[in-house]
Amino acid sequence: MLEADIAVTTVPRGLDVPGLMTRDLADEGFRDRIDPFLVISQFDMTGPVFPPHPHAGFSVATYIFPESEIGFWNQDTLGNVNPVTPGSLYLIVAGAGVMHEETVSRSGRHATGFQIWIDHAAVHREVTPRAFHLAASDVPVTARDGVTRRILLGTSGGVASPVDTPTAVRLVDVEMKPGSTLREPISPNETGFAWIRSGEIEAAGRSVPADAVLFADDGGLTATSESGARLTVFAGRPLRQPAVPAGPFVASNATQAAMFRDRYAKGLMGKLDPFDQGALDRAHDMGLRTGDRKCLQDHSPRSSPASS
Repeated sequence: MLEADIAVTTVPRGLDVPGLMTRDLADEGFRDRIDPFLVISQFDMTGPVFPPHPHAGFSVATYIFPESEIGFWNQDTLGNVNPVTPGSLYLIVAGAGVMHEETVSRSGRHATGFQIWIDHAAVHREVTPRAFHLAASDVPVTARDGVTRRILLGTSGGVASPVDTPTAVRLVDVEMKPGSTLREPISPNETGFAWIRSGEIEAAGRSVPADAVLFADDGGLTATSESGARLTVFAGRPLRQPAVPAGPFVASNATQAAMFRDRYAKGLMGKLDPFDQGALDRAHDMGLRTGDRKCLQDHSPRSSPASS
């Protein structure tokens, strides 16, 4: 349990299985500090791990770091089959229920990034599913005084992401040059924190290394970096509501959780055939452009859409 007066914590290690290692910040023990986020996993993935699976009751965002060696292929029952390249964001508003699958564009190489579960207010748990793909080239970017911001969700410094979410949150990827200072306002009615990915920052008289999280105080987030750092800022207004985890679903109560399970069992969230990872690997090795849909022509699985 994180004590209220602790401003910095090392992110616990999560999964360590063939093809996947994670560090996970979840609402168990951190609920009041990260609400409206439910789970944030920093992943290092080198192979197919998760076959097609459902989600409902929340939004799930996948952000591939700009420095990642490779990206993902995504497919979902909204009719999308698309690459998520380094620097890109893919958001699925799962709502009433959707199936999806993400796998590496080339097994044996490293895809690194965040997967983020964003809670929905009870009134939005069962919204119609939809998805947004924010390509790396379309991410709004600001650069000032040695601090570069990529605004993936929400608004930072007066610049807004084009991606719309049922729950208003902020996700800003930051690169700090040596000797720079980051100032990210966090309002009193928001939770906010910075996840340091590499390098080191200094804040409130202490050093914060990589794989640690700095939680905002009443003045927001202010940090300097003598050596340079990469970090990601998360912020949002807490929902302060019940959230019942039910495997891949998040519900407001047990009755709704049972309804999501029933919808999935009846095929109402659609169906997906798994990616052919070998074919993806061969296409990658043939030197085809990562964003070229033709590389899936001969092996793209057929999906059936989710029913409303």
